[in-house]
Amino acid sequence: MSRLSKIMTEPSRSKLDRTPHKGVFTAVMKPTLDCNLGCLYCYVGDTDSQETRMNDTTLSHSITKVLDFGEDRAVEFIWHGGEPLLMGKGFYEKVVEIQKTVGKDRTIINSMQSNGTLLTEDFADFLDINNFQIGFSLDGPPELHNAMRPYKKDSGGGPSYDDVVYAMNLARKRKIGGIGAISVLNKASVGKVVDIYDFFKKSCLNLKFISLSCSGRAKDNYGDLSISPKEYATAMIALFDRWVFDKDHEDGIKLNVEPLGLIIRNMLAENPIGCNYSGSCRNNFVAIGPNGEIYSCGKFIGKDELCLGNINEIDVNQAFKSEVYREMQKRTIENMGDCSSCAYGKICNAGCMYDGYVLRENFMDKDYYCAGRKLLFSHMTQILRNEFSKEVMS
Repeated sequence: MSRLSKIMTEPSRSKLDRTPHKGVFTAVMKPTLDCNLGCLYCYVGDTDSQETRMNDTTLSHSITKVLDFGEDRAVEFIWHGGEPLLMGKGFYEKVVEIQKTVGKDRTIINSMQSNGTLLTEDFADFLDINNFQIGFSLDGPPELHNAMRPYKKDSGGGPSYDDVVYAMNLARKRKIGGIGAISVLNKASVGKVVDIYDFFKKSCLNLKFISLSCSGRAKDNYGDLSISPKEYATAMIALFDRWVFDKDHEDGIKLNVEPLGLIIRNMLAENPIGCNYSGSCRNNFVAIGPNGEIYSCGKFIGKDELCLGNINEIDVNQAFKSEVYREMQKRTIENMGDCSSCAYGKICNAGCMYDGYVLRENFMDKDYYCAGRKLLFSHMTQILRNEFSKEVMS
């Protein structure tokens, strides 16, 4: 069986992918925007509310109202930040207590996206006992990771790579994560994607590349870190060719690489999935900030003009009836000019709304990397056709 055949027969949801899918409502919970790292490409960056921590009242209202809105669906809480581990184990003990009290007989999933540097044996044991999954960010080899993701000066400064790897090993040992990581594609890494892939393969780690967003600290460093759509396409095509024709790891482990695997499945599926491509994120996601601010997506937190209300004052259903949310709902490929006639429109659904909005504050703008993704989709389509022809003739 070819690698492409294997990909197409595997489950469609990677542990590295926050995919809206039928039957699950997802709440991205940001109990703090503070962080102990000073990542150069952070889309949050330094804000006036950095020191704010979600209090018990807001936590209780958030969990209760998200579960009420989710009704009989499974609900996934993704604990995000900033750095969610800064809240301490006691905060998550309250999370579990509230969920058990108000979510009896409900399917509740808890996961966390962390830089990992604050994960301890005790904290990892708690996550294990309470069925939390935890994901990490790792840009690749030490020299690349440490250049992009150093500690803040007030957190001691210096490199973070060794601490992240330690956390990933803790999580892997307990089977709560540590099997893959997210890497941000930027000027420093765009020409090294194949080397990064080889590094992850040697480490038996799944890999997910995400795009740089022009906001937060990344906006301040955008001139040094940004890449063009063509650079994006060139890098991702090189990564695809390396991955799809590569042999499995010597231990028989096949590396999962996103978003490439997701794109292949979407090319073959009737209903595309994936946070950036499904076109349904607004119907399946809500994000709640430290003070209870409600947004349609975690990336929008901090942009006051996109706030849908406050969870301490209204419920999720009311937030989704707000004027801002109704404007967001108009962003469909049918309403976005040439997207409706694009050969790949049904694969990407105009891409991520945030990455379209962030440059000119226009919901109807296409994803910044649109032209690059077209080149990537075209290349992948040709490879798929060639491989199918070989399968048929064999």
